[in-house]
Amino acid sequence: MIIDSVEFVYSAKYRPPGKRKAAFHYFRDEIPVNISEVSAADFPVAGRFGYDEDRVSELRTNGTHFFLPVIGTDPEGKSLLSPDKFRSYLHSMLSLHGNGQLVERFGTECFLHTDLPNDVALEHSDRQMLIGEIIEDASSFVIVDELIYRRVGEPFLQYDNHLNYMRPVLVNASERHGVHERPDTLVRPDQMERYFEVMNIEASPVLGVCEIVRSDVYSFRPEQVQFLAACKEVHKEMHEEIGNQSIEFFTVFACMRDALHAAKEGEVTLGLIEASETAIAFFEGSPVEDIPDYLVPLVPELKLARCRLQAELTTEIQLEDNSGSTLEGLRP
Repeated sequence: MIIDSVEFVYSAKYRPPGKRKAAFHYFRDEIPVNISEVSAADFPVAGRFGYDEDRVSELRTNGTHFFLPVIGTDPEGKSLLSPDKFRSYLHSMLSLHGNGQLVERFGTECFLHTDLPNDVALEHSDRQMLIGEIIEDASSFVIVDELIYRRVGEPFLQYDNHLNYMRPVLVNASERHGVHERPDTLVRPDQMERYFEVMNIEASPVLGVCEIVRSDVYSFRPEQVQFLAACKEVHKEMHEEIGNQSIEFFTVFACMRDALHAAKEGEVTLGLIEASETAIAFFEGSPVEDIPDYLVPLVPELKLARCRLQAELTTEIQLEDNSGSTLEGLRP
């Protein structure tokens, strides 16, 4: 489907003829975009997702991302929008880029121009950036059997330890830095039973719906993030205490330090797993009074993260023979 004109407002900084200083000016522009239309066979069902049981939608996938419908459907699964409103909806969703809100807020509507002067030297313009954003945004939409779908984050269940329940969440790549602070609360729905067992959590009800049949689409691995975060925290606290500790303490610290430095960012390696095991064995074999106070609670957290990683790695080896895994060649 072609959307003939997606409008946006971009800024350009230049010095108009006869003026001493450069200033920002705002211009209207528009571009056509294409929304892909595919068959249901090319976008198979990957599961079901809903924040509550009254609002559940089919998840679909193109093999690398998950998609959810973005408009209501009738009981037969057809769009509630007419073709004209269907096109209008997409147009409005894509026309949110640029400086339109800025112009409206500061009352500079009267300064909007339609064409950039040819006889000025631009110091700055965000036009190409905005065009790229619109095209990228348009690529997140797809039409499947007359329904508009949009690319979404990966579906997980998040454990609330205060209220003791699981809730569905979508984890976007751009937001993963936020969930990195609590990766221990995130689990894929097909891994929930193992999660309860390994994390020593009583089975909790799910408020909402999060079901998947295509686990191969996932790229985010919370168990790896949890393990890496635990290793980094132990390394940080050991570094703080290194000055007045034993040779054995320094050896364990150096092992963890070197393993972290050797691994690429976000990568779990065999060396890092072995370094964590060395650290766990050292601290569990040391008298509690000899362990720095800040490290006392971190060692059980590292051990728990290691157990969770081991459980998922063992399952991957059994189910997939470890093919294509980022942990290829690592032992459970």
